[in-house]
Amino acid sequence: MIVTGTRSSARTVEDSPVPVDVLSGDALTEGGQVETNKILNKLVPSFNFPQPAIADGSDALRPATLRGLGPDQTLVPINGKRRHVSALLNINGTVGRGSAAVDMNTIPALAIDRIEVLRDGASSQYGSDAIAGVINVRLKKASEGGRASISYGKYDTTISGVANVTGLALTGGALSLDPTDNRYFAATTDGERQVSDGESYSIATNVGLPFFGFEDGYINFTAEYRRRGNTNRQGFDLRPNYIRPTATTWDLREISLNRLQFRFGDPKADDFILFANMGVPVGDSLELYGFASYNQRDSLSAANYRQANAAANRDFSAIAPNVTPSNANFVALTPDGFLPFIQSDLTDRAATIGLRTTAGEWNADTSLTWGQNNFDYRVENSLNTSFGPASQRSFDAGGLAYRHTIANLDLSREFDVGFAGPLTLAFGAEYRTERFMIRPGDRQSFATGPLFQASFTGTAVSCAAASGVFNATTNVCSFPGRAAPAGAQGFPGIPTSSTTNVKRSNVAGYVELDAEVAEGFTATAAARYEHFSDFGSTLTGKFAARYEFTPGFALRGSISNGFRAPSLHQQYFTTTSTNFIAGLPVDISTVAVSSPVARALGSKDLKPEKSFNLSGGFTANPVSGLTLTVDYYNIRINDRIVLTENLGAAGSGTAAVNAAVKAVLDANGFNSVGAARFFINGLNTRTQGVDAVLNWRLPIEGVGKWTLTAA
Repeated sequence: MIVTGTRSSARTVEDSPVPVDVLSGDALTEGGQVETNKILNKLVPSFNFPQPAIADGSDALRPATLRGLGPDQTLVPINGKRRHVSALLNINGTVGRGSAAVDMNTIPALAIDRIEVLRDGASSQYGSDAIAGVINVRLKKASEGGRASISYGKYDTTISGVANVTGLALTGGALSLDPTDNRYFAATTDGERQVSDGESYSIATNVGLPFFGFEDGYINFTAEYRRRGNTNRQGFDLRPNYIRPTATTWDLREISLNRLQFRFGDPKADDFILFANMGVPVGDSLELYGFASYNQRDSLSAANYRQANAAANRDFSAIAPNVTPSNANFVALTPDGFLPFIQSDLTDRAATIGLRTTAGEWNADTSLTWGQNNFDYRVENSLNTSFGPASQRSFDAGGLAYRHTIANLDLSREFDVGFAGPLTLAFGAEYRTERFMIRPGDRQSFATGPLFQASFTGTAVSCAAASGVFNATTNVCSFPGRAAPAGAQGFPGIPTSSTTNVKRSNVAGYVELDAEVAEGFTATAAARYEHFSDFGSTLTGKFAARYEFTPGFALRGSISNGFRAPSLHQQYFTTTSTNFIAGLPVDISTVAVSSPVARALGSKDLKPEKSFNLSGGFTANPVSGLTLTVDYYNIRINDRIVLTENLGAAGSGTAAVNAAVKAVLDANGFNSVGAARFFINGLNTRTQGVDAVLNWRLPIEGVGKWTLTAA
């Protein structure tokens, strides 16, 4: 029996009018993967789990997608109760950019009894976010027995097409540039680069116990520790790293420099996870249930390497404000350059308690759910160039937090109305509050130090008094010797001005009908009303049906509309990150939609995304144990919430447009920021595709039971 996509007590995968995949606990734990997202990536059609690198917090908390839509357009409940999303908003150039999603890797595979994946729009049944579908995780309920597992692995990789550099080529003892590309040194090589890294292991245990002697009561515990070693798939960096002593000589340190200073791959991560699931009868037909989780993840990822000859490594205090920086007056802050590290500290906690009853003819379930995710940043082995030699090397870069609390009531009953099967009536209500918080970092993590000085418009006298360089044509006084980058290199900290503590609430009610109307013909209809305190009300509906023409072959399809409310993250998130544009580092600020900067640049209050879903397909069971399902889906979404292009001096507009935007940034205190961006309702999209799944359960005498799956 399945519980996702229907509230009927007699629905199975085979007779569901919408596509539902059921993954057993054995399938989850026997595939060689330990992270839940990686397991689903192998087992579920249309589920995609990319693994970005050098993407700030997204290295530590990686989003996944279903049916090619955003990570925040899939609803993830545990035991049917909505799971909270992460505090992190993915804003860099990764899949899922601009979304805050549920972190599936906080759920250990050993705690899971099964996962039900509904690949169909379900906003009218389960609420906002369920545009692409629902991934419902069902926890184990065993009151006895247990299981333990230990896994180990690493990568032994040959990087095809990447030469293994054994050293720099010397001609008569002197270095030379590559004749085919003079940006790089000539080097000696030996085959392709081979790497052995990413050493990882996990230790997990699950145990079921009676609930303090109560008959039919249970409490099921899972604990897991995972350590993942970092991987590095960079090519050798053959660029000159040091300032040349003369126009005809090279710094001899180039010869011995490690040319693998970057890190491009999985970050190092340590995870400690606890899960508990319990249930105890408190009467003949009443059950008290609850589940809780705790996850602590420490991750260390790398930013881009700052070379010794880079502006980020220049000591601007060694030159006067009116002196133009050059190789001749270059003084380094660190001898060889530096690789900033971003240390992410993720803490995730959640708990649910509820009562369910089957007394009389009604089934009732009421519960209270709380969940919180904290994401804190530190930047190590870095510096704030604008403070010069007085800069810290380690920074508290601030943090994010998200919390929700949900109270809900679900009621259902079956009626005999003369159909081929009973009519299931289900209805319920839900109240939810959300809160999003931003905590600033150390002052030096974000502040502009004395070695950055903004240009101003004035007179030659005022410019001379300030030790600047005066342009008589524009009347602009500039300071070429005070152009140091501000903020911690690799990840500028969250400024005090970005401190945020916002909340909202919503109330919802739904009704659903499900029945086998005639022999072989089943239908489901649902409607849902929701009201959000920050944007208003919405009404969604769904109709799905399945007709089995002959035993073993059926057609099915659904039509629905859905919505996704703009998240608090998208409305209020503010930060600055370093992006590389045309090979050059640019500090880009993501600002709140309601901020003065965004309003000056034309922002408007966000509207909810609205969707229209169509799906249709067939199921076939031509022989015993063989099941084939093929489903087409077409999802139109209006007013999709996306980030604008980068607007500013380093933006993508014309020189005049970029200059005008830069003036707005300067007027609002963002003098050292190259560009800004914010969220808008910017796209109408259509996503379509076909999911085909073949399952063959094949018992072979003397060999065992085999299940073959293709998708």
